[in-house]
Amino acid sequence: MSYYLKRDARISCFTLISISIFIFIPNICFASTAGNIDGIGDTDLKDSITALQVCAGGFNDVYIQNEISDDGKIGLEEAVYALQVVSGMRQTQKIWYKDSDGDKHSDGTRIISATRPSDIYFEEENLLAISGDPDDADESFDYNNNIFINENNVFQVIEGFGASFTDSSAYLFARKLTDDKREKAMMELFDPDIGIGLSFLRQPMGASDFIAFPNSTYYTYNDMPEGEEDLSLEKFSIELDERYIIDILRQAYAINPGIKFMGTPWSAPAWMKDSGKLTEGVLRDDLHGVYAEYFLKYVQSYANHGINIHAVTLQNEPGVENRDYPVMKMEIADQIKLAKSIGKTFDDNSVDTKIFAWDHNWEWHDSSGPNDMLNDESVRNYIDGIAFHCYAGEPSKQKEVYESHPDKEIYLTECSGWGEPNFRANLIWDTKNLIIDSIRFGSSVVLKWNMALDENHGPKGEGDVCTNCRGVITINQQTGEYVKNEEYFSLGHASKFVKPGAKRIESTENRFKNVAFLNLDKSIVLIVLNQENYKRTVGVNWRNRFFSYELFGESVTTFKWNDNIYSKISLWITTGDKEKLLDKQEDIRFEDN
Repeated sequence: MSYYLKRDARISCFTLISISIFIFIPNICFASTAGNIDGIGDTDLKDSITALQVCAGGFNDVYIQNEISDDGKIGLEEAVYALQVVSGMRQTQKIWYKDSDGDKHSDGTRIISATRPSDIYFEEENLLAISGDPDDADESFDYNNNIFINENNVFQVIEGFGASFTDSSAYLFARKLTDDKREKAMMELFDPDIGIGLSFLRQPMGASDFIAFPNSTYYTYNDMPEGEEDLSLEKFSIELDERYIIDILRQAYAINPGIKFMGTPWSAPAWMKDSGKLTEGVLRDDLHGVYAEYFLKYVQSYANHGINIHAVTLQNEPGVENRDYPVMKMEIADQIKLAKSIGKTFDDNSVDTKIFAWDHNWEWHDSSGPNDMLNDESVRNYIDGIAFHCYAGEPSKQKEVYESHPDKEIYLTECSGWGEPNFRANLIWDTKNLIIDSIRFGSSVVLKWNMALDENHGPKGEGDVCTNCRGVITINQQTGEYVKNEEYFSLGHASKFVKPGAKRIESTENRFKNVAFLNLDKSIVLIVLNQENYKRTVGVNWRNRFFSYELFGESVTTFKWNDNIYSKISLWITTGDKEKLLDKQEDIRFEDN
């Protein structure tokens, strides 16, 4: 950033409309400071405060960041930073100093309001703390422990959090839980007061790799005997979904009427593919239009059951070419062609279901990434966003789409729990990568994979299907009991408090991974992760108010407060040792900075 500064033998303050790229901000007080107001050394913190005092005429709290310019001094550039505070461009924070007698003071501007700066000597290296009580301010203060919240700087709208009722998951709910247990589990998943208020479900269009085998087999909505076709889709039917999937979705909707549904195919019907098989091959080039009609019939059939399909993706993991379960390879060019066909078909039938492309990992080669589709003018108006999975790459890859196409949405549509049971490690990984980083890099939706699996990581299809996947909950087929897994709690720290329609807001991130939100009712939600295995104190600064809290080691904490500085702050904690599992703690309150 450029600063407009004058070095002369006087202090002058005036209204200036020029910072960096001439952003218009009325009544910015800008100081022209001599390089040596007090005749001692270079222009330093004392001179900066003098200029600020003259400009502001006795303002209250000022936050001056140490060594903004990285030149080892607190001088002119730091003065400009503080002037931005005075003008309202930056949030203000109190700062502590030690004078030449070793006494601690809370606001240098007040101390020198009636004197020349040389009357009181401030050691620049004795900058103590940004906030807190002066008795607690000492050289051990670490600015990196503080989080600054600015709800005036907003980012993407949050649409929801959830998982998938695969055939396996729905079967377990329908057939392995008693009516009372099912009701209890559904309330704990979808009710925002009793449970965690999940608000988004991604449903396979037909079978995925997780089916209730041997009670189910791999299927689509238009399976035909080998060698036969159905170009008019007369045999299209969602009958197999009507066994138990539709009912469980309707129950979720009854509990949480704001829930959204998304559909994703694992494969087109075998007769539409060049291989004639569900487990390999690509969509026939002459059947993109027919397949688009297949999508339309899916949306219409679900609507007949009272389930509105909010969005579809073109193909689950289109880079996968052959497996023992349904897959379909789909290159970028084919995704573009299909998106056009579906988009036109939806438009012709007044269907407002959104279309998402990619639906694969955070990892790709530069020559074949999701931006290739969004950069294509012939299709970009049909594609509403890009969907990602978590199984390769880093969430920071979303940034390439988020920054290149800010008008498009980003969904994280699948991330299964898997591996050896390790509540602590899985809680931290999910919170860091999915709840925090994915959202910081643009996600509006965060979804796990199976809503439920059994004690043997199933039921599932035969062959090369995940052998150690884990659901949001585990339903024991032998006992009929269920347990909530770490995925339940990592999701819950967001879904219970961040309501659909909320916006991510600015929060600084130093030592503690965190993400903040502004709900439609103006309440603020802050999720903070402490990855260390020991307690650490975090400071949170908002509207010139402050609170601190000692975070448990290896824990997730959600803070929530209302839209006024006198609001109580409610908080919930989950610890890696399971001593606290989304447990409500005693309320705290803000303090003056």
